[in-house]
Amino acid sequence: MDKPNFIQESYKNIIILFVISAYGITKESSIVILMVATLLLFAIVKTDKNNIFYWSFFLIPNIRFLDITGVKFLVNFLMVMPIIKYFFCYDMLKKRSVAILMGLGLFLFETIHIIYFETYNIFFPLVSWALSFSLCIMATTDKNVLINKGDIYDSLSTGIIFSSLLYLLAEPKAVFLNFFDFKDRFIAYADDPNYFSLYILYCLSTWILIDKKKYRFGTFVLVAFIGFLTSSKMEFILSSLIFVYIAFNFFRKNNIKKIIKKLPLIVLALTIFVSYKLETILDYCEHIIARMGGVGASIDTITTGRFHLQIYYLNDFVESFPNYIFGSGFNYFRFLGEPSVRGAHNTYIDILAAWGIVGSIFFFMIIYLWLLKSKCVYTQNRYLKSTSYFPIIIFCLVLCSLSCFSANMFPFMLMAVFPFLNKDRN
Repeated sequence: MDKPNFIQESYKNIIILFVISAYGITKESSIVILMVATLLLFAIVKTDKNNIFYWSFFLIPNIRFLDITGVKFLVNFLMVMPIIKYFFCYDMLKKRSVAILMGLGLFLFETIHIIYFETYNIFFPLVSWALSFSLCIMATTDKNVLINKGDIYDSLSTGIIFSSLLYLLAEPKAVFLNFFDFKDRFIAYADDPNYFSLYILYCLSTWILIDKKKYRFGTFVLVAFIGFLTSSKMEFILSSLIFVYIAFNFFRKNNIKKIIKKLPLIVLALTIFVSYKLETILDYCEHIIARMGGVGASIDTITTGRFHLQIYYLNDFVESFPNYIFGSGFNYFRFLGEPSVRGAHNTYIDILAAWGIVGSIFFFMIIYLWLLKSKCVYTQNRYLKSTSYFPIIIFCLVLCSLSCFSANMFPFMLMAVFPFLNKDRN
C-alpha cells in the first residue's frame, strides 16, 4: 500500500489550524495564536518522516501569521523543526555529516561578518538560515526521503491559500477594496508582495510537471487568482508566460481533433468570462501600465527603481573593488553607501555584495557540491525534456528582481528545484 502524501496525511490538521487561527486572528488573541503555534509544532513532529519537510513549504507564505504573539521568529523556528525530527529518524553523524559541515561552513562565514561589522541583531536569524540550509541539503541527498514534485506543489499552494483566506477573514475590507481599485498590493501573511509573487509563480510553473489530480485544478485556479491580487508587474509578466507555456504544452500533447471539438465550448466560456469581467480586466491592465510608468515609461520606472539600484552596485563594484573581496555581510546595504537602504533587489548581486568575491566562490562551491550529492537521487536522467527546466528558469528570472540571499525561505526554494531535474512525474 502506498504511503499517504502530504495532503492526505495533513489536511485534517490544516483545517483545525485554520479554524483556530481564524478565531485567534479576528479576536486578536495572542493566547489563541500561541496555542496555534503549539498545535502546529505537534502536527509537524507527528507527521511521517517522509512528509515532514513539506510543512516548511507550507509555512513559507505564512511567515507573519503568528506575529500577534509578539514573537516574530516563531514561524522561522517552526520551519526548521523538521530537522529535529529528521535527526531522530536517521543516524545524524554517519549519514548526514557532509550536509551539517556545509551548513556550518555557511554559518561561520557570515558569523565573521557579524563580528567584524557588529551586526549582532542578525545572529539568531542566521542560525535559522544555516539550519535551513543543512536541512535542505540533507533532504535532497537522502535516497530514503525523495522529495516529491506533487507534494512540493501541494504544500506550497495550500500554504498560499491558507495565508490568503486567513488574511481575508482578518482584513476583509482591505482585500475587497484591493480587488476593485488595486490601491494596495495583496500580500496576505507572506510579509512582502514580491516574495508572495515568487511563491505563486513557482507553484504555477510546477503544475505542468505534476500529476493532474482533480483537486489540483482547483488549487491552480485559486493560486492564479491570488497572484492577480498581488498587482505585481513581475507576476503579471511571468504568469502570462506560464499560461502561454501551459496552453502550448496542452495543444502539443493532446489530439487536435478532440481539441477542435471542444474549441467552441472553450471559446464560449472565455467570451462569457471576458465580457463579464472586461471592465475589471481593463482596469487591472491600466493599473499595471501605470505602475510601469505609463506612456513615458523608462527601464527604471518599469523595474520600480530596481535597475538604478543594480547599476549602482555594479558601478560600486568597479570603483570600490576592495569592499567586495570578502563582502559586507547580510546587512551590506548599511555599509556600501546605498541611498535607499533596501538592498540590491537582485539575489545574484545580493550574494556578491554580502559575501564578496571570496564568499561568492565559497557559496557557489557549496551549491555545486550540493548538486553533485543530489545527482544520484534526482538527476539520473541524462536527457531531460525542456519542460523539466521550466520551473527552474522561472525561479532564476524572479531572482533577478528580488533580494533572497539572506531570507530563511531561500534554501527551501533551492531545495524545490532538484526534484524537477527528473523525468519521473513523482
